[in-house]
Amino acid sequence: MITKFGKKSLAVILLGVFFILLSVFSHAELNYGYDGKNNCNLIQVDTQKVYLEKDSSTTVTFVVHNATGEPFYLEKAEAYDEVSGLMTYAYLWDKIINPSEYKNIKLQVEALNSSPSGVFDAYVKVRGHFLNGQTCAYDDIGSKKFNVEIKDVPTLEETLTDNCDSFELTVPNTLELSKGTNTFKVFVNNTLDEKVTVKLSGAGLTLYSDSYSIPAKTSMDFTVYLSSDMNKTWVIYNVPSYCEFKAKKTLLLMKYPANENQTAQDVNIVTASGDTGNINTGTTTGFSLLGSNGVIAGIIALLLIMGAFVYWER
Repeated sequence: MITKFGKKSLAVILLGVFFILLSVFSHAELNYGYDGKNNCNLIQVDTQKVYLEKDSSTTVTFVVHNATGEPFYLEKAEAYDEVSGLMTYAYLWDKIINPSEYKNIKLQVEALNSSPSGVFDAYVKVRGHFLNGQTCAYDDIGSKKFNVEIKDVPTLEETLTDNCDSFELTVPNTLELSKGTNTFKVFVNNTLDEKVTVKLSGAGLTLYSDSYSIPAKTSMDFTVYLSSDMNKTWVIYNVPSYCEFKAKKTLLLMKYPANENQTAQDVNIVTASGDTGNINTGTTTGFSLLGSNGVIAGIIALLLIMGAFVYWER
């Protein structure tokens, strides 16, 4: 027969077991609900070829794409090369990348006068962790290779050549974009004997990089990353130069989802030819976030509380 004191003791014991179980399961799940999936390979770094002349430096912007459904914290970014006379390093990056977002990494690339001319390999890598507790070391994500082309400095005779008429800047006339981050390519054939910078601007635009440098006598394309909430706007391209080039522009028409209240987000990848591909991220319910262990813990806790009160009142 259980005495009043025994009943109270048993109730206290049951409540104690409840809090122990709650702590254990909370810690297991709030290893923040890590589901065991390897999401590290869904952190992707998009790079582009870098051009510069000897005895010069340039700043380039690469983007990191979080293709998972979890926020990612970018703890460190590194860039490096194995070329004598070339220095490559990352000096600035965004710390938090939400699901489906693109964020920036800024690199400084410098070629000394003693550096060789030609095309060389350089690398960029990142590490960090997800909100769910999963960590991603450099090797888990992997290094992304990109090319660096080093050109000789033009001679005095070469710099006297005027090639304004043959300079090319090819941009899309019109693009239909979706909400979120969009990308497209721009082509430049710099026939001049000096480096030029293509500067981008536009009303209501978020540009991940608003300028792109093209060395003398170089043909290249670059990828523009942007987002906007406007129904209609323009991207304006200016090339400051003694040639006095006229500005070019691309008309952007925003194609919004049919259901404005939907929670899934689309990232629309757009090329100058108009090809697109969508990456969708869905939503999760509270129970899926909690996980099966959390549900079991809740049921056990509920039974223990009910048992404790029954014994307390008897």
